Amino acid sequence: MVLRLCREVDELSTLLLGNPEVLAQLLLSKNRKTIAYSVGVANKLHDNIISKFDLCSEDRVCYVRITVGDKYVLRVLTVRDVIVAASKEVGEKVELAGLKAFEELEKALKGDNVIKVVIEEIGVENLGVELVNRLRDCYSKAVKDFIAIWMNKGVYGYAVDSVLSDKGAYMYVFKARNTAMGTQHVLKIVREDVVLAGRHMDYLRGYAQAFLALSVMQKDLEMLLSVRGLNERLAERLIKFRKNIVLPIAIIVPSNGASITKYITSPPAVVEEYGSLGDLESYVKEGRRVSYEEGMYIFYHITGAVALTHSVAIPHLDIKPRNVILFGDSTEPFGYTVKINDFSGSLNIPGRGWELRRITPAYADPLAIITGFGDYDYDVYSIAMTIIYTLTSSIPKHRLYLNTLLLNNLYNLGLPLPPLSEEEQDLRIFAEKVSETIASHSREKLGEVLQKMSSDVAKLDEKYIATSLRDIPKNIMLILFKGLSLKKEDRYRNAIELYVDLGKALQGAFKWL
Repeated sequence: MVLRLCREVDELSTLLLGNPEVLAQLLLSKNRKTIAYSVGVANKLHDNIISKFDLCSEDRVCYVRITVGDKYVLRVLTVRDVIVAASKEVGEKVELAGLKAFEELEKALKGDNVIKVVIEEIGVENLGVELVNRLRDCYSKAVKDFIAIWMNKGVYGYAVDSVLSDKGAYMYVFKARNTAMGTQHVLKIVREDVVLAGRHMDYLRGYAQAFLALSVMQKDLEMLLSVRGLNERLAERLIKFRKNIVLPIAIIVPSNGASITKYITSPPAVVEEYGSLGDLESYVKEGRRVSYEEGMYIFYHITGAVALTHSVAIPHLDIKPRNVILFGDSTEPFGYTVKINDFSGSLNIPGRGWELRRITPAYADPLAIITGFGDYDYDVYSIAMTIIYTLTSSIPKHRLYLNTLLLNNLYNLGLPLPPLSEEEQDLRIFAEKVSETIASHSREKLGEVLQKMSSDVAKLDEKYIATSLRDIPKNIMLILFKGLSLKKEDRYRNAIELYVDLGKALQGAFKWL
């Protein structure tokens, strides 16, 4: 069990444990029962003590009193796995409170001192409504203890200013500041469960791929394009899209083994440049109406960046609005530069393709979902779907249904299906046909059968995509639909082909081209 830490632990520790009157009110509760009592060597009791915290109800607090020999007393209040207050008392004086006291608790439980531990469950009825609400709020917004330590002490010379995301499956993401230079960055730390399982390189590899794409020189690019049978002069245009890939400033891979203690002090991490305007998904969700020209600006620059990476044999395999970052730039026509981020880091399995490590249902190539392997055309599909989302603020339901049904049936994911209205009977019929097709064919045959269903999908594309984009020029619509084709021979093979066609279609249309 990994404990989390209330973000207001310092203030609540002073209020609850540093104030004798408030502590007395808590301890005078009639709803009080002993959960555990132990005496022994600290490091042998550690796991047993921590596991007891989860026995306390959410509407009560766990009160822990640890006496370390005759040296000092540690008091801790938790709500389930969240530490809301901590103090260290020497004699009758509170010497430390909050995060610093919690760090003393960790040291004490890992030492070889003889300790006495009493754990009680106590009702909070004597604390008053305001304080109880603060405890509940604290519980709902809690972070893990090591996140609190990083926020308090920093890590690798970076001061952590705020948590951008602690809900991701692979990374914790922070807004951080280089303490020596004062510059803002994004600090990404691989999650502890991934590190302890020894899989952190699977998720750091993508940042190394981005760095490789950013490092390519024009002469090398000319040679690589020539090998593909493409015009070498294309390199002069593609090399400019290096500015549309997020720069990994540092990739940190400690060689000190895996344990929670080592993880806290030296976690595997990535430092990146900071995009002040956030990601494209948030930009669209905030209600901004993206015009045709702005949509094409985004389309052109995403495609160019991915075409550059494809030129050096690196597919992204996780293009989606959340992985498109907007960097404020007054010199650009819409006030920002578009940059792609978070390469999947997939490995190429000879004869099969790149093994899919991350699948986002709305943006994944259905044919690749079936095989579990992607290729360059996977990115083409994802780019097209990203642009449709950008222009319409929604994902076409029939495409989402198709992918969700495939993932649920082939991988047993149990993903929820979006609800259908009475007016969407055609989608209901389509979903039933897809389900029957999946159930009646082997995985080996399913891709071939699905390609034969492309006419069914095309009819729904016309209704649910083309209608929403009726003001988009026909040549751009044809490019988008070619990118979404379920027939592999009809889809662009890579983003280079997509970029060439898009460039021709947009030629002379906008001043920024």
